[in-house]
Amino acid sequence: MVNQNDKGLELGYLDGLTFHDEHFVYKDCDYPYEDILSIKYTATTIKKSVNFVPTGTIYETYLCLHLADSLRLTIDQESSFLSIKQKDKAEAIMRASSIFHEITFTHRIQRYEKQLDEKGFVSWGNYQFGKNGDLFKKNELLFNLKSDDVRKTLDIFSFETGKNPANFKESIVKAWKGNEVIDISTDKDCFLYFMKNYFGYTWKNETVKEKKNPRQHELYEAILILGAKVCKADGRVDTKEIQTFKTYFGIDENSFPRSAKIFTNATASAKGIKESAQKVYTLFGGEKEPLEHIIIGLIQIAAADGIITSDERKVIESVCRVFKFPVNEIERLFLIFENIRQKSKGASHNRFSASTRIEYLKIIGLNSKASYDEVKMAYKELVRKHHPDLLIAQGVPIERIKDSEEMLKAINVAYNWLSKNANEKKKAAA
Repeated sequence: MVNQNDKGLELGYLDGLTFHDEHFVYKDCDYPYEDILSIKYTATTIKKSVNFVPTGTIYETYLCLHLADSLRLTIDQESSFLSIKQKDKAEAIMRASSIFHEITFTHRIQRYEKQLDEKGFVSWGNYQFGKNGDLFKKNELLFNLKSDDVRKTLDIFSFETGKNPANFKESIVKAWKGNEVIDISTDKDCFLYFMKNYFGYTWKNETVKEKKNPRQHELYEAILILGAKVCKADGRVDTKEIQTFKTYFGIDENSFPRSAKIFTNATASAKGIKESAQKVYTLFGGEKEPLEHIIIGLIQIAAADGIITSDERKVIESVCRVFKFPVNEIERLFLIFENIRQKSKGASHNRFSASTRIEYLKIIGLNSKASYDEVKMAYKELVRKHHPDLLIAQGVPIERIKDSEEMLKAINVAYNWLSKNANEKKKAAA
């Protein structure tokens, strides 16, 4: 359950927790994300039974934020009678953990890298990992992780490692002592990053995060120029368009000094569209999802004064070409926005028609020859792409997640219509 409004992002079953772009609020207290030094998260599922007969499942979760000044903040589930909706509450804690991990990853991993540079090792509990692969326990050398005779096993919240015994004597010692089991429930994402980027170890089904591009000022400047070009495309700059730009992208004088000057200068010049679009494309490394977010914002700016003119559309299409979006993808984005507007006016397509089918297939990203199996596959991918957690990971402002939710609603309308009328094409052909 997610409640998205102008006051931030709220998760159901979590009392008093609200996410904003630069800070979060918990139980009426305000905390900046940069104060989060580390995050501990665990989750367990316990099957209950009586006389070997299953009687239910217990879901236990723990989320604790280690803050500056040695503060510990535990995020608790909403209290309720007995175990009602216990699974939903556990999933809410998991979602909150995911959001905290995504937003704060870069500055948390930078703390570990600073420790590595200054001390020559990073710590997880009583264990220290050296630059060259040496593993220490309470500062006593155990072995080198890079050795061929060292086994490494990753569990959900632990990392187990140990040397393969070379002889019978070592086998006895190993049987007595056991392997080294390291708790990685605190900053597991940083542990995985460290193991991949410093030791070259990865595990199947484990995604390793990457640090966000620090060149934010370059990105903001390029987006300001693109927004200004769209605003001026029809010959005038409307105040509604400016406000839409500020609201959607979260860029103003407070978040980025000189933004007004950059925006004004860009409206006075006919140049800079392709150069700025290329800058955005490069800074995002060509990743399609964040680039699509930029295009959606430009479309909303163009429509803020009530109509998207042909000149405004040309500017946006030129940006799409630099972003390497195919023609059908550009048309899909405009169609989605148009369907959102039609829905807000109460318009709908209930009855089958060939033109409606083609339109909805384009919204899903397919052509008129697509099968229903292809529709289902494309729909699942779009739902995944517009998931709030993924968007937050890509740097989409939290206050703008609801725009993606509106897009998803339009996509759902198209998919539901196509599902309902899956056999109508055959009937029409007959």
